[in-house]
Amino acid sequence: MLPDPMSRSSHVLPARVRFCGKTLQDAVFDGVVPLARMARVLAVSPESSKQSPVAVHLSTQFGPDGGAIIAGEIRGCLCLRCQRCLESMDWRFVISVNLRVVRTETEEHMALQCSDPFLIEDDWLPLHAIAEDEILLAMPMAPRHSVGVCPRLVANS
Repeated sequence: MLPDPMSRSSHVLPARVRFCGKTLQDAVFDGVVPLARMARVLAVSPESSKQSPVAVHLSTQFGPDGGAIIAGEIRGCLCLRCQRCLESMDWRFVISVNLRVVRTETEEHMALQCSDPFLIEDDWLPLHAIAEDEILLAMPMAPRHSVGVCPRLVANS
């Protein structure tokens, strides 16, 4: 179960954790990431700076081949601009995460055949960056209110 982003008891995830060998076998990371620590998300959604932190639940496990998998869920809400009416709208998201940890570009190309690779270059697992990357990838390119809610469409009917 993900922590409630509104809960004061939710702790802030560390920005990164050491990831080497099997030291993180079956590790679980539950907590929140404040949007103030997600500069790339705020660059495309500046109004979101007042939103609640993003709830993150990630776990690591190792497959039979010894490869590490990062799986979990990220959820929260961003304030985006509707491309129909140009008014603010809330975009609530629940994003499933399933990444294969790779250490070289060769491994990355091989992993592309069966999963989404995540390249680790310096033995650190960047938890905040993973959450931010997944949000940016899931964000709609042209956010819009639903048809019955958009002020522009309601006014024209």
